Amino acid sequence: IDPVQGSWWPAAPILGTVLFSDERPDIIHLHWIHLFFYGNSPFESILKFIRFPFELLIVSLLGVDLVWTVHNLREHDQRAPRAELIQRRIAARLCSRLITHCDRSAGLVRDEYQIPSKCSNRVSVVPHGNYLDAYENEILESEARKKLGIDSEEFVYVYFGQIREYKQVPKLIRCFANIDAKNSRLL
Repeated sequence: IDPVQGSWWPAAPILGTVLFSDERPDIIHLHWIHLFFYGNSPFESILKFIRFPFELLIVSLLGVDLVWTVHNLREHDQRAPRAELIQRRIAARLCSRLITHCDRSAGLVRDEYQIPSKCSNRVSVVPHGNYLDAYENEILESEARKKLGIDSEEFVYVYFGQIREYKQVPKLIRCFANIDAKNSRLL
């Protein structure tokens, strides 16, 4: 479900997916749930705040399993931390399965969302995959290093992803400049 693009029923995108699909899904897999309860205005956020747990409850009562891959304990921008934590704790109780990518994250999710010990087996660890075989590798490492001006003996650290304030890229650059990283480079 993509809350940004809407669904068959924008007023209730999760419930709409169940009610208006050609075939009722067995499972709905959620990823970035903050998109379902934050709006563009305070009024819209209040409406979404009320709607989101209601949708999860109805979908659950209709027999559709809710699976949530918890990528982060909280939204990065922290617009309304208390409200968000409430939503995440409710979602954690209404979902039949929560997925994390490592054991440490699973423990943090259980603690942060106050998942009762009798339900702790609903948190599963599915290690994050890679894309090694998904794309053709059409250049040799030596050619890539030459194109990028990187010596064959240099060890390369890569920062990969969006540059956002919460990721503290300037701090990464300062720290790298201050460590003894002879014969290495940060990209």
